[in-house]
Formats: sequence, structure tokens, C-alpha cells
Amino acid sequence: MFKKIKNLAEGEEVKRVTTRRTTSKTGDQETKFDANYLQIYEDDDKKLKDWSLNIPAITNDLEKSRLVWFMLEDLGLITEFSIDRNTLCEFILQIKAGYSLHKNAFHNYSHGVTGNKYTIKQC
Repeated sequence: MFKKIKNLAEGEEVKRVTTRRTTSKTGDQETKFDANYLQIYEDDDKKLKDWSLNIPAITNDLEKSRLVWFMLEDLGLITEFSIDRNTLCEFILQIKAGYSLHKNAFHNYSHGVTGNKYTIKQC
């Protein structure tokens, strides 16, 4: 599960996770997010251009994750940097899991997705 690697800057060994996970358990809810969820819907562009889109009102975390993917897709970043869709799903899932660790009522996954939306909206 862990692989020791040399930290070249420090000259010390560090552990690196080498397994991949496509599910995340948050509270009592297990979430699976993979490339099968990456679909563009007719209203995505309109929805994300709307300043009044209320991300916290979206109760489905899979939908929030799909919107994060769409934001990056819409900017052309996935193609430009040749990002593997499954790797991106894993990355988004790990961000969601990180937010879920602390159970903060404000700095949570909805807040992160909202921040991402308004940051990207400025591009």
C-alpha cells in the first residue's frame, strides 16, 4: 500500500500512497465517482454562467463533482494538459474526502466547489 521513496531535496525517505480508490466514505454515505459520470448536459453552460447558482442547494455530491469536471472541461484544461479522466475523478474524489474529514459547517465540499465556480467564472 505504501511505497518508500527518497525525498531528493531533504535526502530522507517519505511514504507515498500507491493504491487508487474510486470510492470515498463520508459519514454514512459512500460515494463512487468515475469517468462514467462525466457527461455534459444541455444546461451546464447556462447554469455555471448564472451568478445565482446555489451550489450548497445541490444535495448530490456526484453532481457537484461532475460540475467541477465540466468547469475544467469548458476551459479546455483537460485536453490542454492531457489529463486522464479517471485520474481527474480520483483527484476530485480525494479533494471531497479531504473536506469531509473535518466536518466543518462552512469550509466544506460545497464551499470548495462554489469557490472553484466563481474563480473560474472570472476566466
